[in-house]
Amino acid sequence: MREDARAGKFQHLVVWKLTRLSRSLIDTLAIIEELDQLGIKFHSITEPDYDTSTSTGRMILRLMATVAEFEREETVENVRMGMKQRAKEGYWSGGKILGYRMADMNIASEVAMKGKLIIVPEEAATVQMIFKLFAEGKGLKSIANHLNKADYRTKNGLFFAPPQIGAILDNRSPKAIFSVIIE
Repeated sequence: MREDARAGKFQHLVVWKLTRLSRSLIDTLAIIEELDQLGIKFHSITEPDYDTSTSTGRMILRLMATVAEFEREETVENVRMGMKQRAKEGYWSGGKILGYRMADMNIASEVAMKGKLIIVPEEAATVQMIFKLFAEGKGLKSIANHLNKADYRTKNGLFFAPPQIGAILDNRSPKAIFSVIIE
């Protein structure tokens, strides 16, 4: 958008709400300042026009941008608190993780385990192999190549890549299935 503004491709920028432009006070002010310098008018469909040519208009814009930033930070804090509480209660709050799956609410024996991780034996074996190969001195790329050649796939059915192997080795989730006994 900024590149197009500099290239003179438009004279008005229209957003649904100021927060759709940015939720950072500093970024919002920098963008609006640049638009003003380029002679581009800024409009919000759901809010009154911000007349940045007046001190009152600039103050209202700054206040609204400050509120947007506050709301974003508040949401981040609330999500963190919720995830922390779920963890304290023993529930998983992350995404897909190789070696586990979430309890299925449609399987009677798993209903009581809502939000808990269940070991997937086939995937667990893959994770254990990754740890074993690493313990043997193999590097991330070597491990990824080994798995891909042996037709193993990630949780999403894709080929393994070194960063994914590193993430598995660094994972701080329950490691009961990941322990490798080296004899």
